[in-house]
Amino acid sequence: VLSTSGQLVSQLDSALRNAGTNSVVWNGRNARGVVVAPGVYMVEITAETLAGERVRVTTPVTITR
Repeated sequence: VLSTSGQLVSQLDSALRNAGTNSVVWNGRNARGVVVAPGVYMVEITAETLAGERVRVTTPVTITR
């Protein structure tokens, strides 16, 4: 999870996963366990194909309280 300025807020999971549908839950806290402020954050997902090609997708999420 990144701030809109690109700073790392929290790393959710770096485990290898099988192809298909997967999910990860963010508890709305930063890497130190502090609740983040309301606002827009960017979730970055990186995947690797069986051929070794890396694909990265970044999507915004909005935290409201």
